[in-house]
Amino acid sequence: LIQGKKLGITAEASIQPTFTLNKSLYLLSTDYKHYADGNNLMRKWNINSAVGINLTYKTGVYQWFLGPQARFQHLPTYSNKYPITEYLMDYGIRLGFIKQLK
Repeated sequence: LIQGKKLGITAEASIQPTFTLNKSLYLLSTDYKHYADGNNLMRKWNINSAVGINLTYKTGVYQWFLGPQARFQHLPTYSNKYPITEYLMDYGIRLGFIKQLK
């Protein structure tokens, strides 16, 4: 969005397909007291999307970024047969750096 010599502001958006490799899964029962085998209730494929705005700072070959991010998981982790719901929206602070490979 805005880029100066050292400081800048960038916007980000992403769509991220996910695949679960976990082989043994246990689910919490609806009374929250017991666990059950949940391998047949877990979704193997899902999709996430994220948006955010970052403040960037350039130091030599690195560009550091820091800013808020909202992330949304489009489907629940478990199939619709599982009665306990989960929160599909997450908010957080993203911190990282970028280094160009030459």
